[in-house]
Formats: sequence, C-alpha cells, structure tokens
Amino acid sequence: MKKIALIFFIVLSISQSAFSQKDYREGYIVTNKGDTLFGKVKDRKVRTFNSVLYDKIRFKQPKSGWFPKKYRPAEILGYGYDDMHFRSLPFTSEGNLFRPTTTFAYGELYFVKIVIDGRLSLIESEYIDDETGYITSKLYLKKKDEMTYALVPMISFRKKMAEYFSDVDEIKEKIQSREYRLRDIREIVREYNEQI
Repeated sequence: MKKIALIFFIVLSISQSAFSQKDYREGYIVTNKGDTLFGKVKDRKVRTFNSVLYDKIRFKQPKSGWFPKKYRPAEILGYGYDDMHFRSLPFTSEGNLFRPTTTFAYGELYFVKIVIDGRLSLIESEYIDDETGYITSKLYLKKKDEMTYALVPMISFRKKMAEYFSDVDEIKEKIQSREYRLRDIREIVREYNEQI
C-alpha cells in the first residue's frame, strides 16, 4: 500500500509540475539596479472563466531549479516576454464612474504594459473585469514632462483627443476630420513622437 501511495504521489507531483509550466514564457526581468536577467516569466493564469492577473510576477532562471521567485512592482523595474514589455509605474486615480478619472504618475506601483515608448508613451493597464472574469484593459497616454496619464476615451474620442493633441495642428486636424479614430491610436502616438 505504501508503494502505491508513493507512486501516486510521484506521478501527481510530476504532472502538477508539467501542468504549471505551461503558463511560463521565455522572458526577462529588470532589477532595481538596472540588471537584466533572462529566464521564464509568468504573470497571469488564463482560463476560460476567471482569469487571474498576478500582483506578483513569477520568475525562474535555469539555475534556480523548481521554485520561482516572486516579484512585486516595487521590487523590479519591469519585465517582458513575447515582444511585450511591462514596467513598474505609479498610478493613483481620482474620480468615479460618472466623471472621468484623472490618473496621476505617483502613488502605488503597478505593472503596466508599454505599448509605445517615447516622448509620448502609450500605456496599457490590464485588469480583471468583475462581471465577465476576463482580462481587459484601458489605454493611457503620458507625455514625458507631465505628471498625469490621459485615459484614451472610447466615448468622445474626437473631442478629447483633439484637445489633448492640440500642440500638433496636423494631428489635431486629422482627429477632428475623423481621419484618425480610436483604432488609429498607435499611429497617432508614433506620428506625434516623430513631429515633436
């Protein structure tokens, strides 16, 4: 009986280990000292229902063996995998659902995806939708010299973004004439960075 229990435990351990490996991706972390370490990164568990975004990423290096090390946003500068790059950035929001929130570049650190980095950065903040359980996101713009993030709005995009990009007449006019729409936000940011 002891042999059967031991065999069962070994098989269960091996299958659990193999199963838990599937969400790890080849990637890197950047330490607070600025060193880049390469290994395997896991920041989420994607399921059909109730996906999970970890508040601490898991990181394993080949020499570290079975056990991953966990990092909070304050413990590393960032991480990445599959051509996606995440940074530890401060976010503090004010407001409510009925009034657009202002998000300030100070406060508690969170991992956010850097979609485009430049004088104007496009940042994606991911979260779990309470109603659906799916991972969803919001896009923000941040100019290097500003202390706030501007939410890229789905409603009133033309009005709000024309105002935001008022320092570059060509972009402002393309937004107002509907040549640029929400779906073009990456192109808008690239053009802005080229012109400034």
